[in-house]
Amino acid sequence: MRIQENLGKISWSLADKVTIALYGVVIIFQMRALSIGDFGLFQLLIALHTWIFVVLDAFALQNLIQFGMKQTEVRRVNSLVLTFHIVAGLGAAAFIYLIRYNIADFFNEPDLILVAEAIPLLVLLFIPRTYCIKLIFRDQEFGSLFLVNLAFFLPMSAITAYLLINSSTMTFVQMKNMYYIGAALSSVTAIALTFRKLKFGFGGVIEIWTMVKFGFPLSINNAFQNMPRLLDVYIVQFFFSKEIVGIYASAKVLFRVFDESLNAAHGLVYPSAVRQLANGDTSGLHSLMTKSVSFLFILFLITVVLLETGLSDFFISSFLPPRYELAIVQFNILLLAAIPMPFIILSSVILATGKSETVAKISVVSVSVSLIVLYLVCSMGNPNIIPIGVVVYSWLYGGICYFYAQKYFDFKPKYIFRAFNDSLNFGKEFIQRRKRSD
Repeated sequence: MRIQENLGKISWSLADKVTIALYGVVIIFQMRALSIGDFGLFQLLIALHTWIFVVLDAFALQNLIQFGMKQTEVRRVNSLVLTFHIVAGLGAAAFIYLIRYNIADFFNEPDLILVAEAIPLLVLLFIPRTYCIKLIFRDQEFGSLFLVNLAFFLPMSAITAYLLINSSTMTFVQMKNMYYIGAALSSVTAIALTFRKLKFGFGGVIEIWTMVKFGFPLSINNAFQNMPRLLDVYIVQFFFSKEIVGIYASAKVLFRVFDESLNAAHGLVYPSAVRQLANGDTSGLHSLMTKSVSFLFILFLITVVLLETGLSDFFISSFLPPRYELAIVQFNILLLAAIPMPFIILSSVILATGKSETVAKISVVSVSVSLIVLYLVCSMGNPNIIPIGVVVYSWLYGGICYFYAQKYFDFKPKYIFRAFNDSLNFGKEFIQRRKRSD
């Protein structure tokens, strides 16, 4: 993978992540205006909603990339995936709604009824957005991805500004309604940008069982893989309160820059890996794999070192009210999880080879251990050390992926730092081109 040949895609992907990062600034203003309890409750809503969709992505939407590259199968794959997506999504939402009182009783938080009641409409509004975004990823049209996400984050930013101009406080209900509006506008934009790709029909030879066989273990993987990242707030709620959830969630919001960077890398690597395997380009696949991991590893490592030396303490204490002071300790622990995260990208390469069962096994092992650790940590009653569960998950998952790649993809330790030489060579080529043009 030559960086120069993919600058357009990388630039749009970067612009998209900058948009998300800027909305992160908006979230800081929201945190300042919300009570810790309301912020915690909203994060419980977002965590459950997001977890549903990462599972749906694996069970249904990932098939759009894995089997939708052939033009003869596009209409059939599009139709089957949309059916899976709608039925599974609304089914999950209906189930959560029906057991809303049981959820509230189990976690000893009556306001969780409001969370469960908000899920069905939120899922309905998100289905077009997520389906169309996967079509965008399939064709790697990251300019469209930027516009879809802009249509999501910009209205919510404008609404936040309006609310804060008229009042210094915000509520859970206002946050929920704002999210509805952003989801609706984003879905309309996504449909408009992908309208020509929305081709449906049942002509083709791909079997439903083939897609289910691919998607089911992958959905197990995503369900387990994202439990420490998303549903950990429910374990925290079980042992503590929505106020402690709010503090922990604030640390996770600040940590999200690493998560989003990893998501962007997955979006670039997986479709490219599928194409290179289809073309038999093993050399290109190896280059894609090692470069993407190395560049992200160096970036994350430098960022973590800077933040751990005191920058995170200064940032949180300067921009958040004193009631979030506990988040400083939690965020500094979370930073340790960022170091091995680039190696998790390797799961996309493993998946591209069709080894969805292998990825699922890695997730089950990593998540099981991390959830046990999180449970034990929370049972100690010390909220400072809650993030240890995420740290254990990240190191275990990233480590297993690396050793797998070392064994089957010839990922030698020296490739971890190849970004240094590649960056140097890129700089030399750029200078030489400038000299020739002059």
